[in-house]
Amino acid sequence: MLCTCGHLIDYGRIPSPHQWEVISEREWFERNDSGEDHFGLQKRMKVMLECPDCGRLWFFRNGFSERPEMFEPTPYSSE
Repeated sequence: MLCTCGHLIDYGRIPSPHQWEVISEREWFERNDSGEDHFGLQKRMKVMLECPDCGRLWFFRNGFSERPEMFEPTPYSSE
């Protein structure tokens, strides 16, 4: 996937150092309560890619068939 910064994010390698599997805490606890196996849990996870160049995060809420949302790193300010 081509990042806005121009870097090509390679997520074809398994495991990919740039791909994150994301699940809500609520879903995680529901999984533990139901005894769902790893593969069932993985089907419900969202996918996030991290650009190793600029740190942007590309969040796929509904799988790769829809366009992702992009989040840019922003320095924290306590003010």
